[in-house]
Amino acid sequence: MTTSVLSRCVTAAAALILAATANAQDLVVTNGRILDGTGKVIERGSLVVRGGKIVSVSASTPAAGGARTIDAGGKTVMPGLIDAHRHLVQGDGAQWLATRAPQQLQEFLDAGFTTVLSAIDPPQLLEARNRINQGQMRGPRLYAGVFVPVAGAAGGGGGGPREDPARTDPARGPIPAQAAPAIPHDATIKAVETVDQCLARVLTSGERAGARLLITADHGNCEMMIDPETGGPHTAHTTNPVPFIVVDPAGPRPLRGGGALCDVGPTLLTLLGLEKPTEMTGVDLRQTGA
Repeated sequence: MTTSVLSRCVTAAAALILAATANAQDLVVTNGRILDGTGKVIERGSLVVRGGKIVSVSASTPAAGGARTIDAGGKTVMPGLIDAHRHLVQGDGAQWLATRAPQQLQEFLDAGFTTVLSAIDPPQLLEARNRINQGQMRGPRLYAGVFVPVAGAAGGGGGGPREDPARTDPARGPIPAQAAPAIPHDATIKAVETVDQCLARVLTSGERAGARLLITADHGNCEMMIDPETGGPHTAHTTNPVPFIVVDPAGPRPLRGGGALCDVGPTLLTLLGLEKPTEMTGVDLRQTGA
């Protein structure tokens, strides 16, 4: 993993970890050690949530105004984590929803994740999202993409289609005799440029907030578009080194070389002032004494 530092600042995170469901509600949390997302800690602080959104964080105790009040008892209240790529449903979707979903989604909350992006799952995931939103199941806020079945598939009958409907639906045209272009070169470049533009907007917002940002990736794709062995499109994740960039308003700080993904979590926890669990084998990528 290549390591580098930029002396700029960025926006920090998202929703707070609360012992509540993801549906919108009014809450007042008092007596908490609050990590405010900018690198500061408010001892015995309070926060106010209205309509499911945080509206204030302060060192004083606000009036409840009819909202539910939670005494944190001095425990740490921190910005919630976001898992931006998951495939949640494993195996039969109906069985997952009935037996495994409640525990699995609760585990995300227990681990500090208040938002999860599901990158394509069976439609039972939408039902799980509905139950969370309605307060019938505990879990993180779900952003979901699901498979949409194609109507009129050939080979139907009891038990549903025996083949992939996307390939056998008679409404689809015949398979073209000539293959489509294998490598969308221009589209790939445009996609990378779009990510750069979006990241620039985040950096600009962070400069105003005086916050920190850690930028990295868990794999690549577009740097290897052609499989060197087959000469065809390369569609799998790559294992090349990825950058790790710490953007800190306090200025540049050297990072260790030879890092790995297991070091990202310990680095983040250290920046938040939290102790690394013994289960984590990684290290803080920032060099000490530098």
